[in-house]
Amino acid sequence: MSTRYTPVTELFYAGEWHDISADVFNKRKVRITRGTQNEGGEPDAATCTLMINNGASLVAPGVVGRYSRRNPRSDLFGVIGRRVPVRVTVPQLTSAPVRFVGDVLEWPAQWDLTASVRWVEVTAYGLRHTVSAAPLQSALRRAIPATGPAGYWPLEDPAGAPLARSPIPGCPPARPFGYSRFEAPFTGEPLPPAGLPEFGTGDVGPGSAPVVDLSRGGTLRGLVPQPAGESGWRVEWVMTQPRDQADSRTPIWWETTDAFTDHPSEETMRYEANVAASGMTIFYGRMSTSYGSGWSAFTIADGLPHHYRVDGDQDGGTIRIRVWVDGLLAATVASFSDTLAGTVGQVTEWVLNPRERENGDDLMPSLGHVAIWSPVPGTSDTVSAATGHAGETAGDRFERLCAEESVPGYTLIGDAASSAPMGPQRRLSVLELLQECADADDAILTEARGTRALVMRLRSTLYNQTPLVLAHGSGRLAAPLTPVDDDKLIVNDVTLRTPAGDETRIVQEEGALNVQDPTDDPDGVGRMPVELDRNVADAAELESAAWWMLSAGTIDETRFPQIPVDLTSQAWDDTARDAAAAVDVGDLVQLRGLDAFGLPPDPVEQIVEGYAEEFDLSSLRITWSTSPGALYRVGVLASTTRTGTRGSVTTADVDAGVDTALPVARAAGNRSLWTVRPADFPMELLVSGVRLTATSCAQAGPVNPNGTFEVDASGWSGTGGTVGRSTAQAHTGSASLLLTPDGVSAEAIAATDVIPVHALDGAYPWTWSAWVRCASTRVIDMQILWYDDGGGLLGTTTVTAGVIADTWTQLGATSSPPASAARVSGRVRLTGTPTSGVLTYIDDAELSEPGRQTFTIAATPVNGVEKTILAGSPVRPVAPWRLAR
Repeated sequence: MSTRYTPVTELFYAGEWHDISADVFNKRKVRITRGTQNEGGEPDAATCTLMINNGASLVAPGVVGRYSRRNPRSDLFGVIGRRVPVRVTVPQLTSAPVRFVGDVLEWPAQWDLTASVRWVEVTAYGLRHTVSAAPLQSALRRAIPATGPAGYWPLEDPAGAPLARSPIPGCPPARPFGYSRFEAPFTGEPLPPAGLPEFGTGDVGPGSAPVVDLSRGGTLRGLVPQPAGESGWRVEWVMTQPRDQADSRTPIWWETTDAFTDHPSEETMRYEANVAASGMTIFYGRMSTSYGSGWSAFTIADGLPHHYRVDGDQDGGTIRIRVWVDGLLAATVASFSDTLAGTVGQVTEWVLNPRERENGDDLMPSLGHVAIWSPVPGTSDTVSAATGHAGETAGDRFERLCAEESVPGYTLIGDAASSAPMGPQRRLSVLELLQECADADDAILTEARGTRALVMRLRSTLYNQTPLVLAHGSGRLAAPLTPVDDDKLIVNDVTLRTPAGDETRIVQEEGALNVQDPTDDPDGVGRMPVELDRNVADAAELESAAWWMLSAGTIDETRFPQIPVDLTSQAWDDTARDAAAAVDVGDLVQLRGLDAFGLPPDPVEQIVEGYAEEFDLSSLRITWSTSPGALYRVGVLASTTRTGTRGSVTTADVDAGVDTALPVARAAGNRSLWTVRPADFPMELLVSGVRLTATSCAQAGPVNPNGTFEVDASGWSGTGGTVGRSTAQAHTGSASLLLTPDGVSAEAIAATDVIPVHALDGAYPWTWSAWVRCASTRVIDMQILWYDDGGGLLGTTTVTAGVIADTWTQLGATSSPPASAARVSGRVRLTGTPTSGVLTYIDDAELSEPGRQTFTIAATPVNGVEKTILAGSPVRPVAPWRLAR
């Protein structure tokens, strides 16, 4: 018997949720969408479409037209507005009963020709739809007001602005002046006014919009409100000084009410920042009189933007002045050339370009974001904002932006510290900035299902998930389930750029879906390029992102862009139904039994990027929109190293369906085992179209079958003498191999049989080792001989070492197989016509290759394919591991 569902629809008004389910028409199914709906498309705002009875209400009997919000006869008149929260719940789905939370934005009334049936067909939208699309202000403009300054002037006013306005309530605008204090020579008449400060043209870095340029002349003067009862001050600004400036300039000074013991007659005291190529000097005094100075040796005239901060606070009986440049303490001044004894006050005003020159000055800077605090704030720091928060991780930026913009709800899934570091924050809308965060990390930006919240699911949380397994023929999958094997998602030539100008290009020159013409390379598909922007921190991160995109674009497997399931089918038990209903954006679904389509019997894994669900009282159908999940099956070793399995092959014939051991050699140049950790098993392997379940893996033993001679001397032969098992001497166990020279031959040799092996391309060093005991002190050769498949000798490696009489000594040699090597033998050789009395014992002899391992496998193949797997067949996990970004 199929499950009956009782959806609950609620509206939020008058401070609580109200059930209107009785007024929801069941003749039209409720339809909900979340995430990306089309393969390879952009994520969409969540939607919920439903039809509501607008005739005689069953929720409020006697009311007609209840959901026409301008209807004065409705009990909801004046209660609901244009934007009303709605929630849809299916209580029978206990794992995820809330299916949608969003806002209804319009209430279009409709009726039939007789007006006997009236309804409102509404579409509610998720939070993504209602987040502001307006560009945000600059990072500094947003950050500084939140710290509570006494006065703040961004100086980001547009070109031609008559005033520099402040966003701080009660803070007056700064006024520009164009004047000259110089006289024309010998006339006593003042020169004409100099130019005004030029707004909207100065560049002070990524944390700001264009600011004022002081090189055209003129000054700016701002008056600072005085917080009652406070003392101590901080002055900040951001400035770009022309490069290689030889002469000093004074871009800013400020007046304070500091009271100095040595200058009691002065009502105010001026501080002046003087910058040059060698650093910045802080003068203090009154008008044109300097009482002292302090210097910070920072190279400032470099043509780059810098953040400046000067603090004045009380240190006992002394006013302490501290200077920071780009967040680094540049100078602490408790005494200039004159004493600073006195009591700190507050800043009363500031002036830019106070020593203006008559025709402007190309050596004057661009300057912005003058901010004054009183007292000195304890923890606020705007240095990061000055750089546009460059280097901030994608996860941290997502959370900061949501908090700053008072997004009603937001959730970061994953560890922010593991997400990609980003470049400077740009002046985009909040939604564009949040999507930029997701793009930088290859994360997923969507909305929560059960609350009004944005969700960013980091890429790292998509790795190696446990999938929801669905088998074809189980009755749980619905129609149509259509496999796709086209070129829609192929990308084999990736160019990425950052807004700062970095660029990288990664191309798939060989391997699956490479850029070669298919007439030249059967794996080639021609060039399929893409060029995109990614706001990541640096060139290294950009290259990593490009490799990841190339991996995504060169997955060569059948896809199922749409996977439908019918949760009313009797094939579902309660546990499985709840598991399917809980599948969310970013989760993994695995399809099995696909040989019914004539496809390979391997499972196909798909990442859910979005879904659509439709339900009424008797049906509930979900269609997941998916993309290939193979990208997120990454291999992680116990160390920080990640590895792949490409190039691994079988080293002997294996009868699938009979044998329980699978001998494998790793790829050339990689001698490590795949994994030997029990926690990594069982593992499904794909070999020559056969799916095998591996239960463990161990380093393969030596290829020579008899190296201990505990039973006999089989597998060995002698030349220039005889070999046989002996119990007279043994290194381990009870026996060894005795080599007895014939006394007349130039050499006496004990050799393993010539052993067929699946040698690779010469990148592997093989080892030949044995413990040897000889009746005389002499030299002994350890030899590795390589043969082709016909028995022809390809090469010999010989290592000579000395032994002491009647002493067990371990000897060894290493050798890489030459091309076309197919057989190998190990030998122990005595040279120099040894006498018959030179008895030589050999024990624990091993001829081995370190890159080989043996998997223990179940005899019955997972996909039922039984056949002989030939030596040299490629081996990989059913879900191959990839290099994680």
